[in-house]
Amino acid sequence: ADMPLNTVEITSNGRYVISSVLDKEKTIQVWDVLGEEVTVKTLAGHDRVSAFPLILSPDEEHIVYRWLIPEIRIQNWRTGEVKHLLKSLGELTSLAITPNGKRILGAVDRGSNALLRVWDFDSGAKLNQFEIQGPVLQKMKVSSDGRSVFSIADDYTLRVWDLNSGRRLATATLDGILSC
Repeated sequence: ADMPLNTVEITSNGRYVISSVLDKEKTIQVWDVLGEEVTVKTLAGHDRVSAFPLILSPDEEHIVYRWLIPEIRIQNWRTGEVKHLLKSLGELTSLAITPNGKRILGAVDRGSNALLRVWDFDSGAKLNQFEIQGPVLQKMKVSSDGRSVFSIADDYTLRVWDLNSGRRLATATLDGILSC
């Protein structure tokens, strides 16, 4: 039977592939694709898990993913050890992590707006949260300097946010209009 693949993350050396599959158990699997033979280890499986979104930390030691709604799980993918369970306060639509690996961002759909929460990676403490006006954030990335968040939403609009204040810095639409 075909199973929809939600997410694929690949380590920088290309040896390990971490995937989340929307099967009955909603599994996260770690694939060793450069060994003598391909081996697969199931990391998590639970009928109430929705392991999407799923991201790999910059140091490639942890994965961050939606666990049981409304929780975000930070887990060492090699050992299975859970570092933190974070509360996202609703349906998580997007995750991001700063390039230095110090902060995790989670966007939650709140109807006509989104709630963007920021946590400390090491302690799991909530650092900040912002109400973001506009449609659901589908994907986020943090700039290389860790100061700005780039997001794409349901309306295909790219928005740039200040990570420290939550203030919108710029908006770009598909027709090429940029407003700051």
